[in-house]
This record gives sequence, C-alpha cells and structure tokens, in this order.
Amino acid sequence: MKDLHNEIETAILVKEFEASVLLKFGDVVYAAGAGSQVWNEIDGVWKLVGVCRSSRH
Repeated sequence: MKDLHNEIETAILVKEFEASVLLKFGDVVYAAGAGSQVWNEIDGVWKLVGVCRSSRH
C-alpha cells in the first residue's frame, strides 16, 4: 500500500512582461501582461498543476 503522507514541494513562478514590436511599415504594436505557474513535486517528479495569465492595455 502506498504511503499517502508523501511530502509535497510547491514552486510558484510569477512573470511580468512589456513588449513593443516595430512592424515593417513603421507601426508599433504594444503588449503587456503577467502570468503565473504552480508546480508540485511528488516523489521526485515535478508536475504543472496551475496556470493563470492576464493582459494589460
């Protein structure tokens, strides 16, 4: 029977970005946003368990 009391490690990655792209004919496109990922490690294996994102205008 597997032990149900395994230790779980959690990592939360948070990132934010701003970007601008100069298009061929001189127009510029702007983008900005943020996101996060939640990872759990059980028995030596890391698995992605949650993702969230948002954009800014």
